Amino acid sequence: MGKSKKKSKKQSAAKPTAVPKAKTVKKAKVGSSKGRATAPAKVATKTDTLAPDEAVLNVGRRSIEAYSRLSYTMWHALAEFIDNSTQARENYARVMNRVLKDQPLLVEINHDRINKTLTIKDNSIGMSKAKLVAALQIAEPTPDSRGRSKYGMGMKTAACWIGKRWKVITTEYGSDERWTADVDVADIVANGSKIPLTPESVSPETHGTTIVISDLHRRIQTRTEENIRTYLGFMYRYDITDGKLKILYGTDEILPPEEMRYDTDPESKMYHRELPETKINGKTVRGSVGVLRKGARKFAGFSFYRNK
Repeated sequence: MGKSKKKSKKQSAAKPTAVPKAKTVKKAKVGSSKGRATAPAKVATKTDTLAPDEAVLNVGRRSIEAYSRLSYTMWHALAEFIDNSTQARENYARVMNRVLKDQPLLVEINHDRINKTLTIKDNSIGMSKAKLVAALQIAEPTPDSRGRSKYGMGMKTAACWIGKRWKVITTEYGSDERWTADVDVADIVANGSKIPLTPESVSPETHGTTIVISDLHRRIQTRTEENIRTYLGFMYRYDITDGKLKILYGTDEILPPEEMRYDTDPESKMYHRELPETKINGKTVRGSVGVLRKGARKFAGFSFYRNK
């Protein structure tokens, strides 16, 4: 599986198995205003007293607000959620193969233009309350954090980049509880980082996670949606072609790109060459380089797949 990465962008049909690192992000300045030093923001810590129906985003108030200024693209932000879904499936492959009956993991992305919401839904393993609380911690990987979900940042940073409000609705396979965490960035900035958790009874056969993002920072134009389909298909082409993943954007199934077409010289010799295989720290590295034909500029650059 592998998610491809363009230059410094994250890409890969799978972060874990073929993952790319997220695009380099510019640090936003926080903590001062018009030359006046501001008091340090109060940060909730693990030792703060929490009610049974609360979680905490362990981050400075202004830091979470700054996530909206990260250097993302919409397709790379969405890839953060897909990475989490696919990695969760890999972490519990034996159970998920039985539950999905060897069908691909399904990730559905829906943009509601009227209500200005973006929803990402999967039928992966889902999360228990404890795992949800852990997943809401910033930069603190959970026991399940590995591969594509290694750093414990993606869901929070991507959701805050996309919108001002977001909620996570999740049910772990085999559980009869559905948990919802509501995140209001403005409220966290004003009042602190405690997040309400709401339980609900469901069938034990229910499983998966839904993320609903509202009050979007950016309008998702038709051209952006075209790029989402194109780049997600490119990033996750190995997962898709291997039958491990199916992505729907609205009613459209996202498909991998056609085989790369390389340019040729005057003698019809293709500008494409396999690179010699090498070893780095015990890991095998192999690849190829070539000149793409006219019209393929969107795929220009180097794409890296990890664990492929």
